[in-house]
Amino acid sequence: MRDDGESVPQNNADEIEISEGDSSGYSEQDILEKTIEIIEQERKDIRTIIQSSLSISGLLLTISLGVIYFGYSNNSTIVPPTSTKVLLFMSSSLLTASIFINILALRLKPIRPIETDDRAISLREAYDNEKWYTSWSTIALLLSILGLFFAMGAFAWDRADHAGQLCMIKDAISLRI
Repeated sequence: MRDDGESVPQNNADEIEISEGDSSGYSEQDILEKTIEIIEQERKDIRTIIQSSLSISGLLLTISLGVIYFGYSNNSTIVPPTSTKVLLFMSSSLLTASIFINILALRLKPIRPIETDDRAISLREAYDNEKWYTSWSTIALLLSILGLFFAMGAFAWDRADHAGQLCMIKDAISLRI
């Protein structure tokens, strides 16, 4: 007993029963249709990510291929170090892989059966496949961006090293004069 005279429940049978909520008022068809609607919205979100990734990958691939072209050009006055060329080539390869994987993910289309149960299952499988492809594409894109970042660092390090050597040569020449 409590201080105010009411009894305290002794076991779980006296406690308030937790109900299922409002879901008991919906039919299985309503639940399936809501599930299909949610999956279709998730697929739309994944496709938005894929389109953004394609745009970014295409832009970075254009830039990295341009830098590779000028790096291997015989007319270039600046020769990037070998590590920069290797990192740029690896980044370009990863960007190409990212674009290819994104295109594969966009090509996935679920078979649309008439029955709602089968439709929900096929949509879920298509969504899971798109999500898997998008994850791998994003990993390839991130690795390529890291490669580009390290290539820029290697190039800057090489340029800074040459600038120091030029200063030493300039000082040596000025001492001789």
